[in-house]
Amino acid sequence: KDIGNVLIAKAYDDTLQTMHLLRFSTRSSALALVLSFVATPTFAAPMPYTDVPESAWYRVSVQLFLDQGHLDAAKKTFRPGATATRAEFVKLSLARAKKTISTPPYLSSFDDVKKTAWYFPVLEEAAKQEWIKGDANCYGIHPCKVHPEAPITRGEAAALLVRAFGIERTGESPRFIDVGEPDWFAYAMQAAADHCII
Repeated sequence: KDIGNVLIAKAYDDTLQTMHLLRFSTRSSALALVLSFVATPTFAAPMPYTDVPESAWYRVSVQLFLDQGHLDAAKKTFRPGATATRAEFVKLSLARAKKTISTPPYLSSFDDVKKTAWYFPVLEEAAKQEWIKGDANCYGIHPCKVHPEAPITRGEAAALLVRAFGIERTGESPRFIDVGEPDWFAYAMQAAADHCII
């Protein structure tokens, strides 16, 4: 399998101890990563997506989000190999954490997020929860960008999950050779690995 199309956990190479952190997460791996916290689908909703076969390793993850109404069942395809965006990953994380999206502010906190965008209230809620902070931690000042439609990297995904679920580093997992202490995502990657999220 192409490493960009598999679960982030499977990107870990036991020999090299590397996570390929600058590669992007696909929609299928993003779902699976967010669901790495115990979850069981009910299979209440039929599978509408023609590109999610019964044998797909990510089918259970897709089914769980369908059951909970977080995916659009009116669409015919899921596009599992497509790159997941930052906004999509934040939306899934909020759903998994069962956070209620409150009324967003009158003005956008991020200069690259229009009030008419579907992800406007999603990103505002995540910022309010201190899950996302914008470029160079600019949240609360302008200019501030969050790049909602940019592909989310594995390091960014780990950082968001660590913030969202209060995961702390224990140092019990081996370190990845492509993650150095100066890297801004180093703590998040180690914490996620320590808790078997990646």
